[in-house]
Amino acid sequence: MITAFIGDKERQLKIIPEHIAELEKLTTSAIGVLYTRVLNAAFSYGDLITIIRLGLIGGGTSEQEALHLTETYIKPRPIMQTLPIALDLMELVWSGEVLSDAPDNAADDEESLRAAINDALEQVAP
Repeated sequence: MITAFIGDKERQLKIIPEHIAELEKLTTSAIGVLYTRVLNAAFSYGDLITIIRLGLIGGGTSEQEALHLTETYIKPRPIMQTLPIALDLMELVWSGEVLSDAPDNAADDEESLRAAINDALEQVAP
């Protein structure tokens, strides 16, 4: 399950196994092809909308509300705000994990680099 801010609050989303066949039908693509398209930014706009709508339904939102939310709040967003939601949903279907949940070590790496530079400078110019 993932969460995303859609409309006025955080919403839960998940593509449930029962929706995979529906996703394939609506996108006219096998799940592996669709996953590859989303991962490689070769998707259609409709792919993203369909993935998110079915994700909302799988997360417990009614079909009517999911349609309303995608029409009102997802479609007007820039694709770069919509893509991460669809990608996280497809990753969850594909591997059972969400890549964006991986720990971000960038801050730790930056701090380590800064400390190493400071140590080197102190050794060269005390």
